[in-house]
Amino acid sequence: MKLIALISLVLFGYPWDSSAWHLGSASVAQPLRVRGIWAECEGVNATLSSRAKIEELFARSEKAGVNTVFLQVYRGNKAWYRSDIAEDSPYEDFFSREKVCPLRLAIDLAHKKGMQVHVWMNIFRVWGDRDAQIIRKLGRDAVIRDSRGRSLCDYSKAALPDSGYWLDPGDPKVRKYIISIIKEILERYPDIDGIHLDYVRYPFDEKGGVDFGYAERSVASFQKAHGFAPTRCSFSQRLVWDGWRRDQVTEFVKEAGAVTAARGKKLSAAVVPDEEKCQRITFQDWPLWVRTGLVDFVVPMNYSDKRRTAKKNTERSIRAAGTSEKVFIGLGAYKMLDSPGDLLAQIEDCRTLGVPGVVLFSYDNMTKRPELFSFLGKKAFGSSPARQRPGRI
Repeated sequence: MKLIALISLVLFGYPWDSSAWHLGSASVAQPLRVRGIWAECEGVNATLSSRAKIEELFARSEKAGVNTVFLQVYRGNKAWYRSDIAEDSPYEDFFSREKVCPLRLAIDLAHKKGMQVHVWMNIFRVWGDRDAQIIRKLGRDAVIRDSRGRSLCDYSKAALPDSGYWLDPGDPKVRKYIISIIKEILERYPDIDGIHLDYVRYPFDEKGGVDFGYAERSVASFQKAHGFAPTRCSFSQRLVWDGWRRDQVTEFVKEAGAVTAARGKKLSAAVVPDEEKCQRITFQDWPLWVRTGLVDFVVPMNYSDKRRTAKKNTERSIRAAGTSEKVFIGLGAYKMLDSPGDLLAQIEDCRTLGVPGVVLFSYDNMTKRPELFSFLGKKAFGSSPARQRPGRI
């Protein structure tokens, strides 16, 4: 009977009921070196809204065996830390109530428990609206334009690509501004463990037919370098334009890596697993970043509740990177809240394929199923492994 139960566990995963918690655990001979979780600044749990919720984040992470927290503290130019550059009203609100900086509190709690904290930042995507503070500060010329020359500021919210306003990665003014924010974080919080980049790419149009990157300063910079306008070019010239846009994102990552490495910190990026789509549409050449050492690791966002699909995506990411050592797989735990066995199977597949780490998305959604944290600690990440510091990243 035990053998039958084990076979059913592997093939079908656990149903979400109380009996699931008492079945035999999967084999975890070699614990993952990095057991991470993304924690949002503004989510269903509002984790960064109080001291109690931040303390709960790290207590639950410890219970789950998590040893690396990717904490979102910069989004849409809003800062959950003390800043003279970004709009730090979230920090001010928190400090006025709790008399402590939310990021400072998180770092101290994590390090006491032997965990790492990597500052998660949304880079080129702007949340909110066209009157967001960062757009007012940098000017509407910094907002990306489509191939027809139309600014996203002129789009309706329903028509926005990737459901948001975007700054143009090809605009030197934009890149300089965001790099200044990274420097400020590193200077004011010198004991963070790393910087984690998200939305470090161009947007894409789900319906197809429209591409982006045609803001005036970007077009002028390209034309000065190559002698022709990207709006009127041949097929071969279009390839040059595409390469230039990839270079703009890569140049930003290079600059971010330089300031991060100068302070002995790690740089990572959340990336789209489909490297071909990245090459052709979002211009996020993350395999190059890995091969040339511009980042310490990438986290492909492998969000599928289908085990076979997730495994293929993991294999594809490893092939694209040319190594498994710098690939930590992001798993969509939010899609498997009612089937923890499926999540466990995906974690095991990552281990089998030689991936040194996984990162779960996201803490806020997982709070809907609080039992999941102890489940992970017992059956996926081992007993009390949070006190084991992450190995070499």
